[in-house]
Amino acid sequence: MIVHLAFTGCVLGLTALNYYAGRRNVLYPPFLFAMIWLAVFTIYMAPPIEVDKVRADTLAVVVSGVAAFSVGGAVVGRRRNSSATLESTPRNTISKKIIFLCCLAILPAFFLEIQRLSGAGGVEGFMISARAAIIDAATNGERPFESPAYSIAVTLAVCSAFIFYIEARDRRRERVWVWGSILTALAFSVLTTGRIWLLELVAGLVGISLLKSRRFSAGEAWKFVRWPLAGFLVLFSILVVVDKDISGMSGGAAEAIATNAFGYTIVPLAGFDYVLHHPSEYKYDSNHTFRDVLPGLARISGIRYTPPPGLDDFVFSLRYPTNVFTVFKSYYVDFGLTGMLVSMFVIGAGQTWLFRRALAADHFYIFLFAISLFPLMMIAFDDQYSVGQYYLEVLIFAALYFRVLRTIPFRARVVRSDAAREREVAAFGKLATVPKKEIP
Repeated sequence: MIVHLAFTGCVLGLTALNYYAGRRNVLYPPFLFAMIWLAVFTIYMAPPIEVDKVRADTLAVVVSGVAAFSVGGAVVGRRRNSSATLESTPRNTISKKIIFLCCLAILPAFFLEIQRLSGAGGVEGFMISARAAIIDAATNGERPFESPAYSIAVTLAVCSAFIFYIEARDRRRERVWVWGSILTALAFSVLTTGRIWLLELVAGLVGISLLKSRRFSAGEAWKFVRWPLAGFLVLFSILVVVDKDISGMSGGAAEAIATNAFGYTIVPLAGFDYVLHHPSEYKYDSNHTFRDVLPGLARISGIRYTPPPGLDDFVFSLRYPTNVFTVFKSYYVDFGLTGMLVSMFVIGAGQTWLFRRALAADHFYIFLFAISLFPLMMIAFDDQYSVGQYYLEVLIFAALYFRVLRTIPFRARVVRSDAAREREVAAFGKLATVPKKEIP
């Protein structure tokens, strides 16, 4: 306990240093990275459920990873924060509405697809059976849905919600489109039967809101974040009961919710401890970090490469079996301790650079930073930074929309009468004759 308390104190110190290094900005990535691990270490010291003991060397590796991420952010953050700039107004609203309407049109078909998967799952319960079929497909390296259009629709729905929220102004008509896009993305997220897309949606929207409102201090941010956080936790709890089979749990829904909550927070740390102390079991694992790049390179070079499975194997020797091992596992297995620390440094530097660009109020970078908050929120659970193909697709989409589509002038020209133009000229001339100090 004393050793664990000492390492928790180290993470607490890094959290405080990062808060001030980020100029008291709660969106500063190294601060969020350290704060999440501080929460995990704190819960682990006095968990409501018994979990496997994490040894001192594992805690030292985790703290080193937090420090490496923090140093990477500090190197990029040494420059002054980017000052806010005036973002150009989109020259049309048609393109984002077309994207949203396409997603809305696919939503009923996506529901039918989940219904089809429910019949193939072989388990009672609509969502439970569909989730079982999706997990089986992922385990076998197969596509979860019959058509790739469904996977694209889920991504576009979340991206559409981010776009509408980023570009939203305080107008009643715009609020309808904003809420419509958010609710559509929420429907897609729930129908996927997991909590991954829901977390990405909530984390991104919260980040966008804090950037737009400039609520950066801990006190100001908490006044807003507490409500989305409470809503997410309530919906998370409901989904545990709706899409997971809890028939074998004696404690019912309460036990299922508690087990899942700790399965997302502290159990993966015990899994990482197992990986560190059983290196021979992972010695011949395929490279996980570049799994989206290596298959293509292997075909070109003629080198044999077997991609890793979609889901890791479960470790059943733990008190609570798990197949997720925190953000550190894949980098540690692929590159060793030094390579893992270098990876954390690079990721910390890259995400902090993106954060600094988002502070300048450029919609393109706000969108990308909102997307990047999801892997950051997942660090205690699994590695989502290395999903290169997904982030490349999102980057291409963002560049296409923010740099091309919304710059096309689709607006109808307003034809004004000569009399109206004369009134405007007269009004401008009258205003020009008023001394500057009298202009309200």
